[in-house]
Amino acid sequence: MSATERKIAWVTGASYGIGLAIADALRQAGYAVVTLQRSGGDVDCDFYQAGDIGQAWSAAEKLSGPPNLMVLNAGACVDDDFVNTHLSTLESTFALNVFSPMLLARLAIRSWQSRSKMGHIIFIGSQAALPGARQTGNTLYTAAKGALHALIGPLAWECGPAIRINCIAPGDVMTPGEERSLQARSDKTGAQVAALVDLIAENTALKRWVRPEEVAQAVVFLEQCGAMTGTLLNLSAGSCIH
Repeated sequence: MSATERKIAWVTGASYGIGLAIADALRQAGYAVVTLQRSGGDVDCDFYQAGDIGQAWSAAEKLSGPPNLMVLNAGACVDDDFVNTHLSTLESTFALNVFSPMLLARLAIRSWQSRSKMGHIIFIGSQAALPGARQTGNTLYTAAKGALHALIGPLAWECGPAIRINCIAPGDVMTPGEERSLQARSDKTGAQVAALVDLIAENTALKRWVRPEEVAQAVVFLEQCGAMTGTLLNLSAGSCIH
């Protein structure tokens, strides 16, 4: 791929885990990758502050020009029972997992449409919000990812034929954030972390966790398969089969 043909991909939340694996896979596939994350990326952005999204877009655009592909991966949850949820927690959870990715998607779509360009957005959702999911460990996080999932089909119809919209719903992936979540559950329930890890694996058809590089492979696949739009891809190792 020549320099003039090289595609540009923006990846949010790429400091570790799934986002880092996605950024690495896209670089290996020949993309020029711009990372947007809280710190240490090409563009620093606190996605809990949805009001800062326009500034982050402008900074990334100055670095690379507008993207051809945007992978909206940044997200996190706080383990707590729904009955303990405060308004501030609800607002921050939706700011990070819903409002910020939606605002970045809107800016990307406006940019592509204004220049009559093709583009592709891949949201990273969650198995927690797939139909049939139960005991997800965080009802508020599930609701936030469910809001993203609900966006995919209608937005794909609205943006076609030039712009594609897809979503990947990964199962449990061992990341530093997941390790903290497991420890919190262990502290709350008294169960050993190793036992929780084994239980999660046992509740999948493949009897294992999903690996970050497998989510990255799915991103590359969706990008290369031009007929796919409006897709919600179940990548849960079979924990949600319906």
